[in-house]
Amino acid sequence: MDENLIIGDSLTLAEETSDPDKKYIVLKVIGFIDSNNFFDFQREVNNILQSGYKNVVFNCEELNYVSSSGIAAFTSFYKTVKEKNGIVVLSNLQKRVKEIFHLIKMSSILKIVDTVDEAVGSLTNG
Repeated sequence: MDENLIIGDSLTLAEETSDPDKKYIVLKVIGFIDSNNFFDFQREVNNILQSGYKNVVFNCEELNYVSSSGIAAFTSFYKTVKEKNGIVVLSNLQKRVKEIFHLIKMSSILKIVDTVDEAVGSLTNG
């Protein structure tokens, strides 16, 4: 993924960094995920994961909203990486979005951290 991927008019996905050995990839999510764009979001991330990445870090600093459809997409990513003994890490969540993930207990299956550096550190040192 060499450039920003525009998903509809409300969501952009950008690769921030990745491990050359495909141990992890960091994807920045910009905009919001709802029933209008979650399918395309899910398809694009799954395509990236199918290229061999074991773990995925989402930088959610600019993710303004996530609907139940978006939550379902993140659950799908969890299942995909779990098959490779990997994990999904969410970082830089805005307060409202973080509250949603905690309220529905998604923090029990997705790792939630404050920064991308913390997320990558947990993957490379753990």
